Amino acid sequence: MASGDESLKEAISRAGANCKYTSETIQNELLNVMASMVEENVTVCLKRVHIWSILADETMDCSCRYLH
Repeated sequence: MASGDESLKEAISRAGANCKYTSETIQNELLNVMASMVEENVTVCLKRVHIWSILADETMDCSCRYLH
């Protein structure tokens, strides 16, 4: 809503107090469910193929220090 999304603002203002899904607990629960769905999808895809690889890359922040 802070970004100016009027549709989201309207939907949340019309939602009941117990179904806004804005608490930290609910947001973390939703993120965990979505992460599990992604993990399951990746696992299914990996089981279908015989060869796969993982590529890792480093990222530096704007001060050119390594992120840990």
